[in-house]
Amino acid sequence: MEFTVLSLNGTTQASHGTMAVNIDEAQVTSAVKALFAYHAKRLTEKAESALLDDENVSRFDLIVTTKAMPSKRRDVPLRILLPNGLYKDAEVCLITKDPQGDFKKLLLEKNVQGISKVLGFSKLRSKFKPYEAKRQLASSYSLFLADERILPLLPQALGKTFFAKKQIPAPVNMTKVDLAREIQKALQSTYLRRNNGVTNTIRVATTDFTPEQVIQNIMAAIPSAIEKLPKKWANIHSIHIKTSNSMALPLYQTLPDAPEGYVEAVETGASEEDAMEVTETIETSKVVTKTPTKGAKGKEGTAVAVSVERKTLSVRKERVVATPPAATPSKAKALLAAGKTPKSAAKTKATPKKGKSPAK
Repeated sequence: MEFTVLSLNGTTQASHGTMAVNIDEAQVTSAVKALFAYHAKRLTEKAESALLDDENVSRFDLIVTTKAMPSKRRDVPLRILLPNGLYKDAEVCLITKDPQGDFKKLLLEKNVQGISKVLGFSKLRSKFKPYEAKRQLASSYSLFLADERILPLLPQALGKTFFAKKQIPAPVNMTKVDLAREIQKALQSTYLRRNNGVTNTIRVATTDFTPEQVIQNIMAAIPSAIEKLPKKWANIHSIHIKTSNSMALPLYQTLPDAPEGYVEAVETGASEEDAMEVTETIETSKVVTKTPTKGAKGKEGTAVAVSVERKTLSVRKERVVATPPAATPSKAKALLAAGKTPKSAAKTKATPKKGKSPAK
């Protein structure tokens, strides 16, 4: 299918099927500088009003909106490697298999850096069973990693608190020979957490970064994130960038698809107004009928059969005319034409009731 993409530098591109889209780095630079300026202005206003707020550092979020909703939800975070890591100096918790002590020794032997806490699975289930304990655990660390072998067991053990805070542990392969490199790649990455909707939020930087670092992370995160989404670029509606307290600024936007029948009408020479009339006629010609059917066990049910009937459209140069179907004579008129009397006409007198004579 051919479709049109409106890029940010004002040019238009078209291609079939999959497509390679170049994000305009100048547009990204302009957006990042504007968000840094907004953040600085906000901090100045807070200082002048003597408001105490711990949120002096804002995060940069990449908002990727798809055209279609995913067929199923995927809770496992997908790794996106960044040039400038987000978690180098952050508090990171690693959830491992049992026994917990063996993995602490393994991290020391492999000279693994950047892990603040090692938590065994059995200890997680026993010590952090109450809701309040889970809530405090989710708030104590910036990132959670987990041995990929126990990942299917974690949703029930962690509860809805971790899902609400988007703190679902990211998988790591604890059997890697170069375990230190595996952990460092996890700390050097951000994560795509897909949900049931069309909006995907990806953290790419904070205001502690320089503008150049933020731009580098954005330019690296976009193509990597698109490759992990169904249908890739063909399914992307828009891409925006925002901070924690700002409005979203556009980086990429596609044009909406044309209505059904519009392109065909324009190609035959119809005007835009007439082409829209064609699409309206197609929509109004969709008839929904209910047909009775029987279920697998013989019980009567109702199945909805949708039949789409398109009218024959005659597209002219100045006007689109829908050709009406040929009129068919009624059954009564057909009988009269054949010299026969319809049944309804034969019943001219009322049948008398039993025991009573007809009136004279």
